[in-house]
Amino acid sequence: MNAKFSDFVGAWLLAQVLVVVAFCVFGGQGCTDAEWDSYRQYGSRAEMKCYSGPTLISHTVSTGKVLNETNSDGYRARWEILYIDNEKSRWKYAKAGDVISGGLSGSCVKFYFDVKGDAK
Repeated sequence: MNAKFSDFVGAWLLAQVLVVVAFCVFGGQGCTDAEWDSYRQYGSRAEMKCYSGPTLISHTVSTGKVLNETNSDGYRARWEILYIDNEKSRWKYAKAGDVISGGLSGSCVKFYFDVKGDAK
């Protein structure tokens, strides 16, 4: 990786942490674990389980960062499919083991992985 790029990324992440610390200190309220994790997990992989009612319709793991769709409840990433119900899912031709780029929305639960790959 380019040294200038990695220096920029390091400085960018440090700046984000400093903004959060300043907000927590000067905002008159402490930061929650969730607020800290939102910055600590930046760029991390995530596991998503999506449901239709009580039925699991897809179980995927991102290969990298998950983006939140603007003005939506959706998430976009490149997903490795662990399980999919093609009859209830909108992804009719995907199968377990496929790695595809796409969006997930609706009743989904997202878990981030830390840098070691362990679920949080």
